[in-house]
Formats: sequence, structure tokens, C-alpha cells
Amino acid sequence: MEGPALLPDELKRELARRGEEDGFRANPDPSHGDKIYSRLSATGYITIVPAKGHAWNVQLTELGKKAAGERFEHLQTTDCDAWDVPVDMATVESVDVMGIVEDGVNAKVEAYIWFALTPVALAFKKQDPTFRVESEETGGSFDERKEFEFVKYDDGWRIK
Repeated sequence: MEGPALLPDELKRELARRGEEDGFRANPDPSHGDKIYSRLSATGYITIVPAKGHAWNVQLTELGKKAAGERFEHLQTTDCDAWDVPVDMATVESVDVMGIVEDGVNAKVEAYIWFALTPVALAFKKQDPTFRVESEETGGSFDERKEFEFVKYDDGWRIK
């Protein structure tokens, strides 16, 4: 039977208790070595509940379900039934095309893509002010310069 969802400090104490009781030293904490689980738990997007032995029940909360994309890559073993679930940290706000160079049936397009941080990324930043999304500067948005290559077909241009 599962117990109540544990808060991060309670989770750490439970891990220490289980490590002693079960006689194993491997860290069964799903957030061990990767801050994503502890950040998602601390910001209310997931719950982490001890299941049995070294297994943990990690579930999306209602808030997490709203933020998550479609699950993929199902993994099922004796003690584990898991799915990968994408959670966006930023969304495309706008695209500004800076230039197009056409060379026969090929073209290069230079563009700036402007991104806005999602509520998940903003919650992570509130919890940990040092958290940064890849190329993020300061504030709640950032941009990236990209170059795209296109090829012309009978029915139009397509990205190479």
C-alpha cells in the first residue's frame, strides 16, 4: 500500500531510513544525480511516493498533467512501469526572418526565433534563481539566431 506523497525533506529522511533498514547503499531516490525530479516535486508538478524496496511511484499532479506533453518510450520491468514525458521549458513566441539567399533550387534563410519561458521554467527559476534554460539571458524570454536550408520542389520549398 502506498503512503502519502512526501515533501522533499521528508523524502530525504525516508531515503536515509530505507537505506539503513533494507541494507542497501545504492541511492534509490529518483532525483539522485538529476535535479529535474527534485525541482518538479518542489514546484508541485509531480509527487514521489515510496513503493517497495528501491522502487518509487512518481506521478504527475494535476498541474503536471497540464504542463506535460504526450508520453512516449514505455519501459516495463519487474519493478518498473515507466513512460518518458516531455515538459517544455520554453515556447516559440515569434520568428523574424532576417534574410533569404536563393541559389537555384537551394536557399538559406537566416532567422531569429524568440522564445518565452513556460510556467514550469518560471516556477523552477522562482525555486532556484540560478536555473537557466539553455540560451536564456535574463527575464522571461530569449532569442536564438538560426539558419535554415531549403530545397525547391515542384510543389514548393521544403526544409532540407
